[in-house]
Amino acid sequence: MERLFRKFVDWFLTELYGSLAFGYDIVANIVSLGDWNQWTYQIKKFLSHEEKILEVGIGTGILHKNLIKEKYQIFGCDLSKQMLKISSRRLKDYSPKILRTNNRKLPFRDNSFTKIIATFPSDYIFTNDFQKESQRLLTCGGELIVLLSINFVKNDFTSRFYRILYKITGQSLSKSDSERIIRDLFGSYMVVNLVWEPYKNVELCFVTLKSK
Repeated sequence: MERLFRKFVDWFLTELYGSLAFGYDIVANIVSLGDWNQWTYQIKKFLSHEEKILEVGIGTGILHKNLIKEKYQIFGCDLSKQMLKISSRRLKDYSPKILRTNNRKLPFRDNSFTKIIATFPSDYIFTNDFQKESQRLLTCGGELIVLLSINFVKNDFTSRFYRILYKITGQSLSKSDSERIIRDLFGSYMVVNLVWEPYKNVELCFVTLKSK
């Protein structure tokens, strides 16, 4: 039963970026008790207006729109044509610089960005191809910043329920597991820093990666 449920979850998450993209924002709000956009918006604490930023996996464009409205110099990309269709409508009044592309081969020049950001990305973020691309695109001293996972810190019924739900989707890891996984993956060739940012009843796990 558990295996079937996990298969369903994997199928649902895949389709949520494709044929079911129209329901992405609704699902995100349900699984976060309405805080999803505020969770992703916390990445702003790692950015400055002087930097040139690339957001990979812009989804439906809510974070992207907020950063454009605040005058950040930002470009965006996503593989899903359904997501880009939604985000393009949302951003139509802001002259966005967004495009559809494979995140493992990005059509930008070397050293184009000081920051690359991603919020709750899928598994591509851990691939060697994407890591090489991010290093190619970043200026000297530039950083890849990822909102990787979330930790429900309270022990009430709601927090316990969501802790189980997010563990199934792979977006809720303990502090020790998060640090172990990231350092095992990137610690040999990148400077790794994990920041646990508190927000209401959760802690958001931000990972910053910089070339050694």
